[in-house]
Amino acid sequence: MRTWGSVVLCACFLSALLSLPLSSCVREDGTAKEQNLHHEVWSSPTIYARQSSRKPGGALSAQSFRATYENTHAENDDDEVHGGEGRRRSLASWSPQRSLDIYWINPDKSVDRRASMESMLESARAFSPTVTSTRVPGIDVVEVREMLRLGRVKLKEGLAAVRSDSEAVWKKNFRNEYTDLQFACVLGHLKAIKRAYDDNSELALIIEDDVVVPESFLESWESYAAMAPPDWTVLQWYNGNPVVTNASLHYQEPWISWMPGNWGTQAYMINREGMERILRGMQSDDSADWYFDDDVVVADELLYALAGRTYTATRTLGIQHKYGVTSLVRSNNPEADAKNKVMAVLQTSDTNMAQITPRRECILVLTNCLIKTEERLNDDIAMIASDMRALAQWNPCSKWKVNFVVRPNLKMPFAKKLQELMEQGNLEPFVRYTSSHAPFNKYAFMKPLVPQMQNYDYVLLKDVDQRIAGFPWNTFMEKKGESVVSGPLRQVVVESLVKGHLHPPRQHFKLHDARYWKRVGWGGGTNRADFVSVEPQAAEFIEQYFALLEGKFASQFFNLVLTNGFLNQQVSWGPDLMWCGAAADMRPEQPACSLIPVVSEHLDTREIERVNENGITVYCPCTPCPCKKEDLPKNRPHGVDEQIMVHLLHNVFDDSPLFERWIFASQDYRINVARHPFEDRPAEDRRRRKENVRRIGVTLVRCALFALLAALFARFSRLQKGCGKI
Repeated sequence: MRTWGSVVLCACFLSALLSLPLSSCVREDGTAKEQNLHHEVWSSPTIYARQSSRKPGGALSAQSFRATYENTHAENDDDEVHGGEGRRRSLASWSPQRSLDIYWINPDKSVDRRASMESMLESARAFSPTVTSTRVPGIDVVEVREMLRLGRVKLKEGLAAVRSDSEAVWKKNFRNEYTDLQFACVLGHLKAIKRAYDDNSELALIIEDDVVVPESFLESWESYAAMAPPDWTVLQWYNGNPVVTNASLHYQEPWISWMPGNWGTQAYMINREGMERILRGMQSDDSADWYFDDDVVVADELLYALAGRTYTATRTLGIQHKYGVTSLVRSNNPEADAKNKVMAVLQTSDTNMAQITPRRECILVLTNCLIKTEERLNDDIAMIASDMRALAQWNPCSKWKVNFVVRPNLKMPFAKKLQELMEQGNLEPFVRYTSSHAPFNKYAFMKPLVPQMQNYDYVLLKDVDQRIAGFPWNTFMEKKGESVVSGPLRQVVVESLVKGHLHPPRQHFKLHDARYWKRVGWGGGTNRADFVSVEPQAAEFIEQYFALLEGKFASQFFNLVLTNGFLNQQVSWGPDLMWCGAAADMRPEQPACSLIPVVSEHLDTREIERVNENGITVYCPCTPCPCKKEDLPKNRPHGVDEQIMVHLLHNVFDDSPLFERWIFASQDYRINVARHPFEDRPAEDRRRRKENVRRIGVTLVRCALFALLAALFARFSRLQKGCGKI
């Protein structure tokens, strides 16, 4: 019996060992993998087996639509080369030799830095006589404590100021506690902004006293700032996140939307509107100098979010942060600081790349806009106007078709705003006045437009609150290559703030959330590497919040899927679940779908009402809503596991085998990939580990069966011997 047991145990051990593939222990080059994989950056698969044969900016086809457009606009070619009409309007608002008021924050005890700054700014005035400079005494932690004690600084209930100690700052912040040093930093900046406002400054450059402003900046800041979206209130000239900084070197766009994670208040420019917004937000309590009425204290988050529209420069024009001294905001990552300094130097010589050169593709933009209040009316019209200008800079041949759903009481102010909007760009509005609060199908207005889609190179479907202003559009277009369907990442400012952990994220598909791609120091290794290199990712699902489809494919696809059954119900899910599968079927020679790691800001206006005032679901593909389990077909489509998908197929698409195949093509990706942020290891390695676990499990089951058979055989042998003796 001992012999049998030894044989079985040995067999189990050898079987388990042999079930592991060699690749889990050894790299392809034969060297051993590091044991600590947390800090290892893995390469990830790209969708490109070959380089795109198209030239940058080249059109897909010579459409008659484009021919008409080009003949009409031929006389404006020279203007378009320099940025098009949108850029000319932006430049017109800037006068030559515009004055620049520099306010620099310097604590009283930093005497050496004060002398250095005074020398630098004296040289700046000699180089540019329109520059003025004002020192703003910084605030230290002792003054912070005194201001809190006297009530000059007040905090909302639940927000606390604590002293710095050995505990990590982020742990305190997650408890809604902020250190006196963090308060000192933000109060110093508020003091500088208040001083600039009181001085009647129209435009102020606010810098910390460890920043270098070279002549190269003074020489070119005005023309570079003229390329920013016209609605800006703050321009962030220096970004301390090496992930974002390194990625920016791949962008041709001069400006991108500021996002939490674009760290740094070392150098930023603020206009009069930005000053007013910040002061209004921080002086709501007349009994205090400053009132923190929100869970936001970190300087860049508070200033840039309160200011309204903040954009980050992709080139610093030579502005540098002195890394040999302690800043008002201390860094705990010297290695990243050193790399960042190198990037700042590189950006100085790379400003020529950040220019707007119009493309030749024709774009059809389709979106819906629900307007319920006059406040939203003003904001939404301004947002659409800004996005139209931003797109026209890169693609002058662009047409917007917007479905406006407006409350009847807003008819008069809406008509006026709409007229102003139509004068600014190529817009065809569809307007419906209704007092109904019921959700509506966002594709319904597109049905008559399906035949027109083939006249455009691309059709862009996007939610109205997904921004194009501040989005690296040209980089997106270049990186998508030959993909039939493409989409970017998105990010919500509020969810990305330090206080964001206090509220559950609304982004269901975490892979599409840019926060998980920009982490520094922990997590997000695969995402981080691909974000920096702007490496497109093969995808089997692109969300409909921002999807770019080839025009001819869009026309063919929507002609099939926009059925009466789909359009006569209120849910807009469906086409986005199928278009990657359809692209693989209809365009097998091209990459079907790709996710491009560039960021579109999501304003998240939350206009879609998924539940009513009684908490009952009103957004589903069933009539009546909500869907009921008993309404599911008895023969569920093979492999389609999600109940909502079964309801969609059964109630909307009449159990179409073609649509079932296309939905099923994206299901595994949606459930097992898109719902989760990348880990530090690529998906292939995760698959291998999962397969290893499965193999070991199968082996153990086999071992158990062998052991059971061996025991039964041994017992049978003993019984035979006993019978023989009898």
